[in-house]
Amino acid sequence: MALADADAAMLIPEGAILVLALPIGLLVDRCKLGARLMLALSAASSCLIGVALLTLAWAPLPPLAGCLLLGASYACTQSLGWAVIAYLAPPEIVNLCSGFVGSAINVVPALLPLVFTGDGSRDLAVLSASAALGAVCFAGGAACLPRSRPAAVAAVGGGTQPLGAGSGLSGPAPGLT
Repeated sequence: MALADADAAMLIPEGAILVLALPIGLLVDRCKLGARLMLALSAASSCLIGVALLTLAWAPLPPLAGCLLLGASYACTQSLGWAVIAYLAPPEIVNLCSGFVGSAINVVPALLPLVFTGDGSRDLAVLSASAALGAVCFAGGAACLPRSRPAAVAAVGGGTQPLGAGSGLSGPAPGLT
């Protein structure tokens, strides 16, 4: 595929990300989503990334459908994935945690060319498997969060804030309310 053709193909999902990332971020802030829900929604949208890639590879649909789904699901995954850092990371290492997330997001695209064969369908299946792995990671993170507030957190949080608000467990991030 020529570079100009690749650029044109990426315009649709990248454009969807551009249009949807801000409204998704606003919705996350307005709804005051907790960390568990953000991770669960990230897992679901990661699965949709895989579905979009499989749709592009094998579904008898116009590529526009797969590209739009890819952009929308990627926008959700990224917006929620980055937002959860403010809820889970201790304030003194939030930037370090952001660096780890950035590295994790980019290690897969950096390594995938090593396993690509040039068979478009197989390569998209490998990408879909990578999206499924991301979904498992997000879902595992959601499952590891405590279901109730520890007594110490409730005492510090005042008892009226969402689960762990101000403690890094969930609730609105400091300065975003």
